[in-house]
Amino acid sequence: MKRQTKTPEHLKTIEALKRATDNIRQQKELRNKAIVLAYEGGQSVKKIATSLGLTPEGIYNILERHGVNLIMRGEETIDRDQAIVQAYTDGKSGVEIASENDLTPVSVYQILKRNNVPTHTRRKERTSSAEIAARNRAIILATYDGHTTAKIVQDFGITKINYYQILRKNGVKRALINEKQQIAK
Repeated sequence: MKRQTKTPEHLKTIEALKRATDNIRQQKELRNKAIVLAYEGGQSVKKIATSLGLTPEGIYNILERHGVNLIMRGEETIDRDQAIVQAYTDGKSGVEIASENDLTPVSVYQILKRNNVPTHTRRKERTSSAEIAARNRAIILATYDGHTTAKIVQDFGITKINYYQILRKNGVKRALINEKQQIAK
């Protein structure tokens, strides 16, 4: 069999393929450097893999090929979890711990559950309906006596929204309140 000689067209195609292959290699190298930077910047392997459409195993291979010292995230997680458990048993709330550790409160409570830490609620005892009605009457009387909204909110330990809801539910018009407060000044 006779071997075909390479024509100028063949040579052009081979050169185009070489250039394309070089381009792909350069793009992969840029991607791999971005992976290394992301990992060293604190991104998880799973997050990097998901964002690039690769597998975590592929990311680990790339990191190893680039000589990256793989962080034992498990140990970091254990230390963080222990700190969270300690802070919670010392009396901090889940919300406080979450904000200090850049987590959601749900994540904090999941960590506590994983570590078999009983959670406590900081809810107040339920107020009876008679007590609520008495408090609402006192709020309305303070309103009619000309106390300012700010003073009533502070004295009764409620929010402005709660205050306006109480007034609305009891048929007190806010315009009337404003007039009485103006007269009291």
